[in-house]
Amino acid sequence: MPKHATRTSFKKGHIPYTKGKHYSADARAKISFARKGQHNSTQTEFKGGHLPWNKGRTGVYSPEHLKHMSQIEKGRHLSPQTEFKKGRRLTESQLKCILQANRGRPTKCEARFITLITKYGLPFKYVGDGSLIIGGLCPDFANVNGRKQLIEIFGEYWHSPEVVGNRWQGSELGRIMAYNSLGFKCLIIWENELKDEKSIITKVRKFMKLGGKNEIAKQSI
Repeated sequence: MPKHATRTSFKKGHIPYTKGKHYSADARAKISFARKGQHNSTQTEFKGGHLPWNKGRTGVYSPEHLKHMSQIEKGRHLSPQTEFKKGRRLTESQLKCILQANRGRPTKCEARFITLITKYGLPFKYVGDGSLIIGGLCPDFANVNGRKQLIEIFGEYWHSPEVVGNRWQGSELGRIMAYNSLGFKCLIIWENELKDEKSIITKVRKFMKLGGKNEIAKQSI
């Protein structure tokens, strides 16, 4: 008799008797105490971060087997999201698809700045939905009068040193220099600056008087 035949198996759709039930704090403490010192199976240990048997070893596979595995992998294409996670450079169309799916609407800070654009007639348009990609980056706002000027709204948390880490382009200076290398002027507005409406408008109008007069070639804003 097969080994698995002695085990209890459930039919598809079977609802276990514990579904929806909750143990008391005392019961959970007893279960935790009883399981201390127990070790999972080798399969579960692997899922929990256990090192595979062939890690760091060479000569495990023959040249013929390596060639066979290489041929199997050829032609495989990952989704744009997976390619992005692996650090591969995506095409402009792929980036637009991802951004438009994840950021269909402006954030609260971006919406606040859109209100100021309307109120003071500033020549900028929201493009943070992926409608404009420059050098693999998606600015929040772009000038609509032909000037190569961009505006980025930086959140205090998402662009803090702790979150940005080694991502240089995520910092204020890094983002400005990245756009500058492509011929664009960039103004960074921090989240806390939006509280002072008069100061923000003065800052934007001063920025508008700077360079960046070249037309944006082949960019639909």
